[in-house]
Amino acid sequence: MRLKPLDYISILFSMAVTVSLAVYVYGGEQDNLRVRIKTPAEDYVYSLDTDRKIEVEGPLGTTVVRIRDGKAAIVDSPCPNKLCVQAGEQEKHGDWSACMPNKIFLQIEGGSSDGEVDAATY
Repeated sequence: MRLKPLDYISILFSMAVTVSLAVYVYGGEQDNLRVRIKTPAEDYVYSLDTDRKIEVEGPLGTTVVRIRDGKAAIVDSPCPNKLCVQAGEQEKHGDWSACMPNKIFLQIEGGSSDGEVDAATY
């Protein structure tokens, strides 16, 4: 069986639609990631694109948050056990870290959460 000219046009059209949909679904521009730092007094939002050190005040004193290479981390805090410092860097949408004694909470926002598993059940 030979393909007719209209068959070639139909095949090319189908391929163009498929490629266009793939670019639209998977190639879209994502929001920039940012970190939200919540304190008892105020909320702060910073882009992860710019490296910086941020000092925020809590009931126990000053907590230092570092943004570097698109990641945010609590690097110093006046809390006794320093679990917030040991939590390390947060970089993906939904990642968070907290200094509970000093009431400082940071969370990564923006970007896309597609493809990440929140929970699994069996």
